[in-house]
Amino acid sequence: PAALDELLLRHYSAIREPRKRAMDLSGGVRFAWDRALTWAIGWSMLESSSKHGNFRWSGPLTESSLDLALPFLSAHANNQTWKVQFKIMAVLAPDVLQSLQLKIDGRQVPLTWARGPDWSYLFNGSFLRETALREAIIHIEFKVNRTLSPGSSGTGNTDERQLGIALNWIEFMPMPDQESVGLCLRQSPRIPRP
Repeated sequence: PAALDELLLRHYSAIREPRKRAMDLSGGVRFAWDRALTWAIGWSMLESSSKHGNFRWSGPLTESSLDLALPFLSAHANNQTWKVQFKIMAVLAPDVLQSLQLKIDGRQVPLTWARGPDWSYLFNGSFLRETALREAIIHIEFKVNRTLSPGSSGTGNTDERQLGIALNWIEFMPMPDQESVGLCLRQSPRIPRP
């Protein structure tokens, strides 16, 4: 029985430790279409890729939004600067990527981006969270200049959905004061051409 108790304790600790690390507020949180949303408008059905995991295409409208319940936000002080990072797996035309805009809680977030090692697009920005401590819902809006159908590409694809960006995940992380000032100063309001 003592050996069994020791094995169960080790097993429980092994399961619990990753969960404790995932809830560490200093590391932020990632949303990868793997939990319930408070609200979502302008997104296609959930799809999955063996390489990237879950994702959704924006569309058919040019504006798509998410309301995420993120309780960790309420654990941080007002006027906290946050880093936002998100991964776009694909777009159907370069001008759609070029036109991408992000608003958080109604405020424009300047973005920078780089190509990922898997040819995805990794976007970064920062924003000041000025809401009351009790507010744990964050409103996220993505906007592109147009949506288009894969079926209109002339490649034989029969998908007639109007699509914008394929969003894989979005991540929020609190920033130390010194880092947030530097990042805000380095950001450009324009996204460079792909």
